[in-house]
Amino acid sequence: MGTCSNYKSNGNEMIEIEIEDKMISDEENHDLYILQKIIASMFKKYKEDLSSKELDYEQKDIISKFERVIKCIRYQVIDIKDLYKKFDDNLELLLELSEVVSIRQSIQDLLDEYFTIYKINKLQIKFSVDKDDVIEKMKNYFDCNKIEIVYKEA
Repeated sequence: MGTCSNYKSNGNEMIEIEIEDKMISDEENHDLYILQKIIASMFKKYKEDLSSKELDYEQKDIISKFERVIKCIRYQVIDIKDLYKKFDDNLELLLELSEVVSIRQSIQDLLDEYFTIYKINKLQIKFSVDKDDVIEKMKNYFDCNKIEIVYKEA
């Protein structure tokens, strides 16, 4: 999946996430595929760094933010007819949809919490695909001042 490391860059704390898996650029939902890999790599780092088996409020809060982002991604790629079949009650459907209204806001909430927990101000993501393609796609979801996307030589 990916690897992560912490290091200082120009005196600022940063986490580096390296996406090792091959990206499929002709996929219909390529941007969501990339986004899913980034979020999964962030979660992997967080999961590895959990200090205890029992989760406290802060840990549960960020985990729920990870879940919300993945839920938003899933609802971007699901066929709307399948979603309508899943819910007989319109109110239940409305409640479900209201949770996934803004993928960008869900990501921003997650990043704010992630940056606070790790005491960082930047997340660097290394890909082995054309970084210009990735940067353009990720501008729709991330604040480019907090996320740095770099190309990793294969």
